[in-house]
Amino acid sequence: MGLRRLLQPLLEPRRQWRRAGGRHRGAAPRARRGRPRGAARRARSARIRDVTGDTPLLDGVAAVFDHAAHGARSIRDLLPLYRDLLGGRFIAGGDNPRAGYRALQLGFHDGSRVELIEPLWGSTFLDSFLASRPRGGLHHLTFRVADVHAALRRVDEIGLTATAVYLGDPDWQEFFVHPREAFGALIQLAQKGSGGWGWPGLTLEDVLAGRGPNGDGRPSP
Repeated sequence: MGLRRLLQPLLEPRRQWRRAGGRHRGAAPRARRGRPRGAARRARSARIRDVTGDTPLLDGVAAVFDHAAHGARSIRDLLPLYRDLLGGRFIAGGDNPRAGYRALQLGFHDGSRVELIEPLWGSTFLDSFLASRPRGGLHHLTFRVADVHAALRRVDEIGLTATAVYLGDPDWQEFFVHPREAFGALIQLAQKGSGGWGWPGLTLEDVLAGRGPNGDGRPSP
């Protein structure tokens, strides 16, 4: 007996359902709603604005996903995966002495980005993170918002706690939601200013050699 004949009893009810216009036999035809489907979609879309707009997404903060960050003891250890295998291309990078880490970002064909981070020399920034993950791992997810102050208020309104709030740089204001409150993920929300990416002519090796923005001159391990 052929496979089609074996499956016939299973397929026939589905065909009958389709012939009935997506209804079970005996069911009354579905009444058309007052608003056509296209109009409903347009109405939903009208409530959504780009991160640069001033209209929030429903009662949220209209966050836009920016990048994922992978932390490790050495950025060089991550390059065979993200650059050589996955094809990431260097976009920007530098040191963050305030927080205590070095970072660089790789971009991919679809416009997505991954940030690779390592602790600066003498920094304790990733100590607890690497204690539980000796080889590193996903460190945080970053979302951009149009108004970081509104995002802070909204986080408080829904009963979460913002941590590591930093509003001192107009080109990058940020805060985090701790993994204890974000179901195991460290969430960064940030408002980016009008400043551009990186330095003209900056290379990946410049960053790893400590010659990038705010670089301390110490090479990455």
